[in-house]
Amino acid sequence: MSACLLEETTEANLENIRKLRHTLAKTLPLTKLPAETQNNILLVCSEITTNIIRHADPPATSIGIELLKADNHWYFSVYDNGGVFLDFATIMSNKKDAIAVSHESHLNESGMGLALISTLFPEHHYECREQRKDNRNCFQIRCELVEVNLPKVAAIDDDRTTVSILERYLQQEFQVQTYTDPIAAVKEISRHPVDVVISDMMMPGLNGLEVRKRFAANPNTSNMPFIFLTGNEQTEADAVDLGIDDFLVKPVKKDKILAVIHRVLNRAKQIQSSLGDRLDNAITKALRVQLPSQLWRFNTATYIQSASSGGGDFIYNSPDKKLLLLGDIMGHGEQAKFFAHAYAGFIHGFIHATHNVAPSPDELLNSLSEAAETNDVLQSTLVTCICLAFNEYEDTLLCASAAHPPPFVVSQEHGCKPIKVEGPLAGLIPDQHYEPVNIQLYPGERLVIYTDGLLESANTPHGRKQLEEHVKKTLKNTLDLPIQHALDKVIETFYAYAASPLPDDVTVIMLELNKSNTKNHHNESQ
Repeated sequence: MSACLLEETTEANLENIRKLRHTLAKTLPLTKLPAETQNNILLVCSEITTNIIRHADPPATSIGIELLKADNHWYFSVYDNGGVFLDFATIMSNKKDAIAVSHESHLNESGMGLALISTLFPEHHYECREQRKDNRNCFQIRCELVEVNLPKVAAIDDDRTTVSILERYLQQEFQVQTYTDPIAAVKEISRHPVDVVISDMMMPGLNGLEVRKRFAANPNTSNMPFIFLTGNEQTEADAVDLGIDDFLVKPVKKDKILAVIHRVLNRAKQIQSSLGDRLDNAITKALRVQLPSQLWRFNTATYIQSASSGGGDFIYNSPDKKLLLLGDIMGHGEQAKFFAHAYAGFIHGFIHATHNVAPSPDELLNSLSEAAETNDVLQSTLVTCICLAFNEYEDTLLCASAAHPPPFVVSQEHGCKPIKVEGPLAGLIPDQHYEPVNIQLYPGERLVIYTDGLLESANTPHGRKQLEEHVKKTLKNTLDLPIQHALDKVIETFYAYAASPLPDDVTVIMLELNKSNTKNHHNESQ
């Protein structure tokens, strides 16, 4: 039995594939797939459809997407009536060659390629139109349905009747593990902790108090919520010193035990959340680097805003202030913040290993790409980066990019002119070497580097187009204002046209030549 959540076909052009992606983004939460998987599906949708529009020969005139559930799996498909991608048709069946081919394939131009698709979704399939009755090419990925993770409850009692009753009471709302041997229970739960332990107080071999002491002495189980089954008031008093979360008097009633377990779980979540908030605030403070108002010959202004309690944007400025990196982790929220902290930590360690002497932007991205390919943590997500190097004696900047949105040079004559600096995602290609470009900035011009949330934080294609137009217009119209005041005006414009709440993190860094340095440099050259 299958159920189709989304099926949409449209004329093949870039504007329409943005609409398809937006529709898909609104539909994916209904699958209840993990957020990371949903983001990966959106990435595949963007890359495949964009490459069809740009590279199909003959061009596609029709393109469509489909999302359906069947046989305990979710299937996402992209259909088109354009020319066949020979790389897909001939290589997808041979996984060993996929990475090698993707290095030269058109599909690698936007930073994705067959290698990344194969990594994100090992279960993928491509059929060319000649193989299908509907005369359309079809690229399809498959994801397993995710089972609901119920809280785990361990019930320990030497009386088999009691544990059977507890299991029957709890099995609809929890994963229940029952033990009649407390020694075996301690051994098993110490290796595989549960969410709540319910234990009888009086048991032969090992009583309930001793069970709790052993769990408290183990770092893996010391914070595990614990509920005692008891009827003895003195025993209750003895147990208070062990941090017992609650008591139940035998014989237990179903509604009572369910209420106690839910209360204990909620209390544990509140404590964990409070501790998490403290750590979260510390990490956020570490990631939100406050750039100085001047970096060598340039004035700066910075704005950072997370879309939620997390945040995947991060800034790194080397100790000698000669290197500036802006990174954007895929997605947002707590998971994105974790990976942002991991990447920032790697960069900090790498710079420290060079005795705090900043490498060139391309050298840093080369090392970052190698780490993203080989490190188990860093290879678990996707990151785009742009890196600038400052020269204390020159008005130029050296720039390298790993699939990051292109920077703008803003001037009265040309408005917001994108700088062509390109490179694939970090970790996509083994032994990747990024190519840096020089950016010459003149008096009266500004350089803007940013994350994609600045121009894409609207809910419709028309809204995103309108947002981009007004942000760029404000960037040009505020060139005569002091740089921080100009950035404030740009952010005012951004919020006037962006969606609420923000769908993505936003970071903007603006740079301009410092006028006093420019005069000094001019005098030195005469």
